[in-house]
Amino acid sequence: MGCRYWPYWETCMEGVSSHSCGGLFAFITIKNMKEFIKEDWFKFVVIGCFVVLIYSIYQYLVVIPSLKIDEEKQQQDTIRNIQQFNRGNLSDCLDRANREYGSSGYGWCHKIGYDDNNLTACVLPPNVEKVLSDERQNEKDNCFKQYPQK
Repeated sequence: MGCRYWPYWETCMEGVSSHSCGGLFAFITIKNMKEFIKEDWFKFVVIGCFVVLIYSIYQYLVVIPSLKIDEEKQQQDTIRNIQQFNRGNLSDCLDRANREYGSSGYGWCHKIGYDDNNLTACVLPPNVEKVLSDERQNEKDNCFKQYPQK
């Protein structure tokens, strides 16, 4: 009968020196394994605890910090993207408020009798100028509220 699997148990250890498995694993028998486990179980527990401790330290010092760094980088990228989006939209919103102010002023000039050729000479009455200026400022304030920069 040949020894097929390691460890080679007692049934395979008879005549070890002349056996095809050789004498390399002759010391491992079921009896020896039971005695080793019975006498040295504490060593297994200590080794197991040591392995768990090393794994925990590795997780704490290597894995968790790298996850935090990745998360912080992702948050910074998201904030940067939002700020770029807000910057572009704020600029568009402010341009729109200025255009509306100009077109409203031109509209008033048309109402009081100026044609398209003479709009630059149009002087709005102070109360109309104040109303249009306040509307433009309100629109600008709304733009800053809608697209905050920080």
